[in-house]
Amino acid sequence: LARRAGCGAAPLPNGCLIVCGGYDEQGIVRGVLDSCEVFDPVKQRWGKTGAALLRARWGHGCSVLGSEVYAVGGCALLQGALIGEELMETLRSCEAYDVTTDQWRAAPSLNVARAGARVVTIVGGKLAAVGGCDDVFGRAEMLASVEILRQGSSNWELLDTQLGVPRTTAAAVALDAERILVMGGAP
Repeated sequence: LARRAGCGAAPLPNGCLIVCGGYDEQGIVRGVLDSCEVFDPVKQRWGKTGAALLRARWGHGCSVLGSEVYAVGGCALLQGALIGEELMETLRSCEAYDVTTDQWRAAPSLNVARAGARVVTIVGGKLAAVGGCDDVFGRAEMLASVEILRQGSSNWELLDTQLGVPRTTAAAVALDAERILVMGGAP
């Protein structure tokens, strides 16, 4: 099993937990991961899944929408860049994992590139991507924006309502179908 940090995790419909992406001890450039692992709480055992993320990423959010797990945003090596160039980008791209087919597919992209966002499932078939930062390698502007993806939709909706304080790596939980509680994080 890979030693990983900066990964995403979410429950699977079968009661297991999937952990995906992140980076290993080689760091955020050379060690960025596309691999996924599954924990079975009944057997108390970790195992690999055959499915790799379409794009290695870290700092992404994960949550469940319907029967799929979504990996949202994060950071990755700039496509086409050689590892020695160490060019990274903050992502708008998202992916969805189907446990029945053991495959990731491209999902609708965010309106705003974000890493460190918290992704929360909301009752009624919605995901929310809350806060984050738009450029972890440059000016690192913290985000106050919130985006919503409705199940079956082909795009994220950027809400007019924003966080009172822009933040990344906060804790967030859906209180009900209309409210999300956001705590802490880096302003």
